[in-house]
Amino acid sequence: MPLARHRLRPTPLRQGASRPQLKRDPLGRMRPSLIPDPDQDPRFGEVLRFVGDSLDATLRAERISLPPGVGEQVARAALEDMRAHPPKPGTFYDLSGTALLTLVKEVEKELPGGHTNPDFARVLGPRLRDLLSQARP
Repeated sequence: MPLARHRLRPTPLRQGASRPQLKRDPLGRMRPSLIPDPDQDPRFGEVLRFVGDSLDATLRAERISLPPGVGEQVARAALEDMRAHPPKPGTFYDLSGTALLTLVKEVEKELPGGHTNPDFARVLGPRLRDLLSQARP
């Protein structure tokens, strides 16, 4: 039994996994309940801030400048949308930086003081969610 000595077994004799697959449903999508709540998990909140900063930097490189904090707000809105509507594997939101900038400019025009208005994030949030629902895969 040279295979047994090396702890190798032919494929049909191998034991199955010792525990069930927990992070994905049978179709391979992430379960929404397993996506952490950023308000409950400070580490995940840091991830959202990082993603938001990365989005801001990417858009700035394309000469699209957004008010501070909008990138993080987009990341949070996308997370909420993914929790409510888990995307299929390999699909992505189809959201252009131009559409995002247009939305931000509209909200800035509506509010006195633009993005410095304390209500800016509150007004922008629902519109971001609407925009994301239209861009959903």
